[in-house]
Amino acid sequence: MVRKTLLFYAALFAAVGLAFVAAEATTLRVVSWAGAWAGCAALAPGGPSLWLGLTGSLMAVIAWLSYRLSQDPEQPAAWEGLLLSKAASASLFLAFAARARQPLFAGAAGVDAFILGHLAWMRRRLEEAPGLAPRLAAPRGVFHEAWFARFNDPSSGRAAWIRYATSHESSETRLTLYDPADGRVVTRRAPARAALFQGPTLSLDGSELSCERLRGAADGASWDVAWSPGRCPPAPVVPAWVRALGLSRSGYDDAAPAARFSGRVVLDGEAWEFEQAPGCLGHVWGERYGQGWWWAHAAFPEQDAVLELLSAGGRLGARLTSAALWRGGRLLLSSGPLSLVRNASRREGDRWIFRAHFPGVTAQGECTLGPEARVVYEEPPERRLLCRNSKISALSARLRGAGAELRLSTTAAAVEFVEPQ
Repeated sequence: MVRKTLLFYAALFAAVGLAFVAAEATTLRVVSWAGAWAGCAALAPGGPSLWLGLTGSLMAVIAWLSYRLSQDPEQPAAWEGLLLSKAASASLFLAFAARARQPLFAGAAGVDAFILGHLAWMRRRLEEAPGLAPRLAAPRGVFHEAWFARFNDPSSGRAAWIRYATSHESSETRLTLYDPADGRVVTRRAPARAALFQGPTLSLDGSELSCERLRGAADGASWDVAWSPGRCPPAPVVPAWVRALGLSRSGYDDAAPAARFSGRVVLDGEAWEFEQAPGCLGHVWGERYGQGWWWAHAAFPEQDAVLELLSAGGRLGARLTSAALWRGGRLLLSSGPLSLVRNASRREGDRWIFRAHFPGVTAQGECTLGPEARVVYEEPPERRLLCRNSKISALSARLRGAGAELRLSTTAAAVEFVEPQ
């Protein structure tokens, strides 16, 4: 329904812009006739002008933004541009109405304010219910796409990583279990045909991921886990503007940063129970993998906080680090152009030391890779990346801001180092 509504807005904005540019006099006569019926003074035609050209260009831009969002609603930059344009026009119409004492301008402000509210409501609905629609419905050439869930049981400390992945070459379901009691790490995988999306459900040869449940089986293991997204909003950990500029060929969204998981995983007849296990649900997609990256995600339920970091080597040897912090359900991002360069990351073997700057808050800390699973990501021609991933890693951080300090610490963090093999 959201896609169809956005497509309707795209057609509406395009039609209104065309009417003002191609038939300004007729359009103003119609508006003035409606105003006269309501007891308002008529609007005087202004003829071709700079402002008319700017009006046409603005309508073209917001029509295009609406169309692009109808094709892919998960584009924060496009949403922000569309909402900004409607907020600005509603405010300016109110100012014009007060200055010229023209009620027709107030009516125009009301129309734009209604559209602004409706668009904001649709965006909010999308944020509250992370979708499972594919980002590469019509891939060209090499591509990859994966949904993954990771969660840690608070009583036993055991952790699970479930990954549903498809690419130009192959598809698979992968389960990895971590036991901190003895450092055991077990991985089971099942090759599959191409992923099938049926409404809000992703299927891979019997294994399924929906908005409420994870089900599947792989080489002597099976799982049935219910999940809920929690109140933290999703976050584009790889900023949309980075992908728009072509600086990254891959995207990553944390669709549910503070999700909760409850259910059972059976490994060779042994049941692993999970009850209200904190974790996250992530979505990765792109035309190509990156050259390598470091990633960490840590939930701190007692402090009502979640911290996530992604660091990758950029051009000319620079390292760029994006970060997201959720406190009390509120999202703070550190992913602007200056933040990516200003945030600091360095590694000493398996120890990662970081510093990230958020609005009003600085997060400084470190994490150390725990007992790990090793996965090789292959990409033709002959390109291989070694992924070292642990869901039972230690992470500590100190948050400073507004004269206050909060210390965070966990041994149930997800930490991943990926490098060319």
